[in-house]
Amino acid sequence: MPESAAEEAAAAWARKYRPTPGVNRRIPSEVAGIVTDPPDPWEVPVTRISPMWIAGRPFRPTSPGQVPESALAALESACGPLPLERFFVVPETTRLINPLQSALSPQSVLAFGDGTVAQWIDDGPGRLLVIPTDRLLAVDDRQILLYGRLRFVAADVRITVRYSTTERFDLVDNIRSLRARIAATQVETQPAFRWLNKRGQYGSRDRLPIKWTIALKSSALDAADAEAAAVAVGDVEETRGRRSGDPSGVAVLGPREFLIASEPAEFLQGGRYGYDLLAAPRDRLLSLAWDGRSLTVNLGSPADGGMGGSTSISLVMDRRLVEAMGSVFGTAVAWI
Repeated sequence: MPESAAEEAAAAWARKYRPTPGVNRRIPSEVAGIVTDPPDPWEVPVTRISPMWIAGRPFRPTSPGQVPESALAALESACGPLPLERFFVVPETTRLINPLQSALSPQSVLAFGDGTVAQWIDDGPGRLLVIPTDRLLAVDDRQILLYGRLRFVAADVRITVRYSTTERFDLVDNIRSLRARIAATQVETQPAFRWLNKRGQYGSRDRLPIKWTIALKSSALDAADAEAAAVAVGDVEETRGRRSGDPSGVAVLGPREFLIASEPAEFLQGGRYGYDLLAAPRDRLLSLAWDGRSLTVNLGSPADGGMGGSTSISLVMDRRLVEAMGSVFGTAVAWI
């Protein structure tokens, strides 16, 4: 017999959603759009149906006492003194890493400095990850329903923050400000628009599905130079409810930033809600490469005279979007 009310509730939940032979029962995580997201080294794997389940709600602190003392000291040593609005606290929480397993994530605090972005993780001794902004190569920003994952990518360090998108308002201003600081260099760009649909025909901007029309106009893409940008669009006509095919979306080559907003590659069930946004400064985009299935974005830092390091990000991508990018970006981007 179950030893506690929590275990009894967990057992009842497990019985309710246990697969029945011959019945294709979809569990709530699949309905909600939870995708596979492997655990970090400091996370503790737990069983999916566990009385240890903790639902921490992230927040922007309003008083110094809401930031752990050791976190505040470590982050200010890395970033300098900061106002409270530059912090984002993610309490200890349990999250799904795939439909069959969860992970216990320790408390963490994210800080946005003028010259650095840093994360403190309460893994026992306290782990501190720091990226100077002149070595920051890209911001990888995922939003799927209530699931948010924010990654800051450098050549040798990646800072990852997972949070509920209900609290995204507390992050938006700091993300925009950071992207604006690292994308200060302007590159002359020829405005253009090219939408290559699944029939290999060119579509017009005013016929885009509402999801991508809003994405192009919204602050999520933050393309402040949108009027001077080259825009490529792939096969986006059947975004909702599609069960197969490679992720598609839009790519923007602006004077200051290179952006790709695409459907989350891992989530094929129940429609592709939300999108992954990769944002990189133009002066840190080295080249693009296409192997017939994946688009590789090669990035390098201008720090230390080009010795700040480089990295590559591979994205499973719709062929139509890549063809549209090659057509509309022209020689402004190197292809290898």
